[in-house]
Amino acid sequence: MIALDQDRILLVTVYQPSNGKMTGKLANNSRCPLCGGRLIPDQHATIPFVLGRVVVVVKDVPAEVCRSCGEPYLTGAATDQMLLLLRRFVRLPIEVSVASYAELTAAEPVAA
Repeated sequence: MIALDQDRILLVTVYQPSNGKMTGKLANNSRCPLCGGRLIPDQHATIPFVLGRVVVVVKDVPAEVCRSCGEPYLTGAATDQMLLLLRRFVRLPIEVSVASYAELTAAEPVAA
């Protein structure tokens, strides 16, 4: 879930490791919190973000994707990067933007 609260963007992720510990590594039995399907690591997804009056569609975002329902789950590093990128987009005088994650992150370091 993503919420825009004045100048803050809140990105809430839903992930609970099966062993109860966050290790930074994908467990072999990772399951989708929505449908219980198996998560496939090292995938890419196109994810729309609706932030008040601004719509941002980001292509090729690194994610784990559910084999059953197709729901993408961002990696921790991708989540951090997306928050910084979305803050930049909210400030632009553009209502709809479509961007590539790889191009955005390679173009220049993102500052908060």
